[in-house]
Amino acid sequence: MRFLCINAKKKAQRELAEVFLQLGPHISFRNQICGGSDTSLFFIQIDKQVLNEFYFLKTARKLAKKIFPNCTLAISDTPYGAQVFSTSYELFVCPPEKEKQLLESQPIQKLLHLEGVTPWEDTKKIQQIISLCQIMQTQTIKPLYRISEFQMRKRWGKVGLNLWKKLHQKEQQKIISLNPTPFLQSLVQLQKPIFLKSFLNYEIDRCLLPLCMRLKGRKENMNTITFYLKGRLESYSFQISLCTDNKLSVDFDERALTKRVEQELSLLHFKTPITSFQIQVSDHCSQKTKLSSPQPLSLPQPIFHLQNKSESLLNDFYPIKKLGIQSLRKEAYV
Repeated sequence: MRFLCINAKKKAQRELAEVFLQLGPHISFRNQICGGSDTSLFFIQIDKQVLNEFYFLKTARKLAKKIFPNCTLAISDTPYGAQVFSTSYELFVCPPEKEKQLLESQPIQKLLHLEGVTPWEDTKKIQQIISLCQIMQTQTIKPLYRISEFQMRKRWGKVGLNLWKKLHQKEQQKIISLNPTPFLQSLVQLQKPIFLKSFLNYEIDRCLLPLCMRLKGRKENMNTITFYLKGRLESYSFQISLCTDNKLSVDFDERALTKRVEQELSLLHFKTPITSFQIQVSDHCSQKTKLSSPQPLSLPQPIFHLQNKSESLLNDFYPIKKLGIQSLRKEAYV
């Protein structure tokens, strides 16, 4: 059995694991705090039908780079081995049954990353092992293989036993099927109010990309997208319907959708700056139905925290494909 580890190099939310459902159903997600920096890890069990792991890895990288530009990926025999290699290489495939041999040459500090799906119960003990090895002028993991299971357990207890099992690939970590969230939506609380539509469109576009990728991973249809914009004194909403005679395929044109949102925003007139917005995706095909307004729009703890980057705007204008996009009635309410 083979495993892929995607090291996002930044903190992410569990919902983004749905993006990688295109690679396989067995996905595990967790956050890691190491060296004072937060990062998120995605572990994917590779199906036995995958014959070309290099092609699979490149496909995964193309997918992950869209939302995690600095991410690193590695494939190995175990999740914890793949995690270690993902911290050493940008793109790496460990040959089958060669994990132990390649781990021996890794720096001793990499023990902190020898976790996999389950993190270390006590990182202080792992740090003590690293410090002891450094005092003994041990620079790599290789000398640890000469320590017996009994000595590891006697010296460092349960943590030492788990370390011995991982070094000798005795610890089996199972990855279960990922259950998608019940609703596909994003809630964004802006750090600073936005009045200019070009800036707001930039933030919405950043939020739409992960939503569209999650939609493809879930293999669901996007028929209606509802936008709720909350200002200091007023709230606004508009809806974009993608309904045709047949349900829309997941392979829709994301650029055309972005352009359509930009057009809808240009028709709104803000009296106060926008402080937050919500995007809801539904497979219900409603035709010119009146938008139900939140009373008032109440945003819970946001899923994404986005910083406004006024220096970065959407400067490209994409041609609109004829997708059967129908604009519904726009309303502004207090």
